[in-house]
Amino acid sequence: VTARRILMYLPSQVSSTSLCVARAAGWQPHAVPFIAPPHHGQGIGERFGDQYTKLNLWGLDQIGITAAVYLDADTLVRKNFDELFGLPFDFAAVPDVFPNRRGFILGFNAGKLFLRPSTATLANMVESLETVEFPPTEAEQAFLNVYYGPDTVRLPYVYNANFAIKNRNPELWNAMLDEIRIVHYTMPKPFPFRGNRLSTSEDVEKAIEGGKGMFGGLFNDEVGWWEEQ
Repeated sequence: VTARRILMYLPSQVSSTSLCVARAAGWQPHAVPFIAPPHHGQGIGERFGDQYTKLNLWGLDQIGITAAVYLDADTLVRKNFDELFGLPFDFAAVPDVFPNRRGFILGFNAGKLFLRPSTATLANMVESLETVEFPPTEAEQAFLNVYYGPDTVRLPYVYNANFAIKNRNPELWNAMLDEIRIVHYTMPKPFPFRGNRLSTSEDVEKAIEGGKGMFGGLFNDEVGWWEEQ
């Protein structure tokens, strides 16, 4: 894309070495404050204690950002998506897909978001966290689904190609294959994602091979895309 690549991070959780690697890869590290989960984290899902910090996206107007596309770290860009930055909306996302739920899902997946940052909106979000009712196990994704609700513009699956689509309907996946902009590695994770140290090449190779073998090799090609990068 032609846009700036901004990497939001919590200073207490990212080493100087990791920041150096990010800068070398073309990212602009941007430290953000921790946003605590509501209700002292009661009922929150495993690994999601930091997720509300994602709401700092709406504060990016403070560094001159007027339109942003957010990507989870377990996504891979396959094609240019510059067209998203020109959307005439405040918020857009892709409908979610689950491997064990049939039918159309009204909620969206928060692994890829389009938004127009607004510090005023951020302040309102933080103020609303303790009073808005949503399933705490799904953290900020559930909160955003309630906060934006029917005002969310739904984008095509090619902008957040969730692996659950292929798991549910390989024919649909193959039909949209040539148009996929962003792949979301929601099922096999072809990378080490736990621990507080930099991964070795052996760690990465082991994770990739493990990802290729999961679900009977269903995602072998897609894990290969990650490996190529």
